[in-house]
Amino acid sequence: MIRILLIPLLLLFAGCTPAQDINQAAEGLAREQPKWLYSPAENACPADVMTDQPAPVRYLGEVCIENPKKCVEGCKAGGGNDCFAMALAVEPIRGYTKLADRLFYRACSLGVVSACSNRASSMNTDETACQVRTYEKACNRSDAWACLTLGMYLARGMGVERDLPRARKLITESCELVDDEEWCAYGLDMLMEIDRIEKKQRDRMISPDAGSGPPLLHR
Repeated sequence: MIRILLIPLLLLFAGCTPAQDINQAAEGLAREQPKWLYSPAENACPADVMTDQPAPVRYLGEVCIENPKKCVEGCKAGGGNDCFAMALAVEPIRGYTKLADRLFYRACSLGVVSACSNRASSMNTDETACQVRTYEKACNRSDAWACLTLGMYLARGMGVERDLPRARKLITESCELVDDEEWCAYGLDMLMEIDRIEKKQRDRMISPDAGSGPPLLHR
């Protein structure tokens, strides 16, 4: 507790705050657009750059907020976790969604599977086919977020043929991978939605509107 309280005080006396540091780092990257981060390949589908050997994920969000320069240098040097953590730190800052997307994409290409799922989640509705391919591939690499989202797409028939049994299976697996009550609560909501769809199909022998139910998932 003492250490946690000391960090903000030290930063205050140093004349800066973590929020100011991360904002300045984001502004610098967006302004300079370094070639190692801004490349034509960034527009490719995350599924196409996902590596065969996933890198272990280390959540370094606090490190990036306290010392964004370290994360930027690590990302430039090829540290997938540095890119991923920097993306998570930048994402909430208004006006830097595109920068976060580029950081997620680079992290994805460096082996961080969750970063691939994150990049896919911000794609436009006309890119659903790429989203589905990315979630499919990431779920096969045990990314819980990808499994949950793919399950939702399968349940609603979004960009893929509706498959309720498989949707149920993936959503259940997602909860098992994370073992988090809040996460599993959303999965339970999706399972209940599947129950309602199946009931309508049994009772009315019609295919219900694929767009119904809870809003799309976002990190």
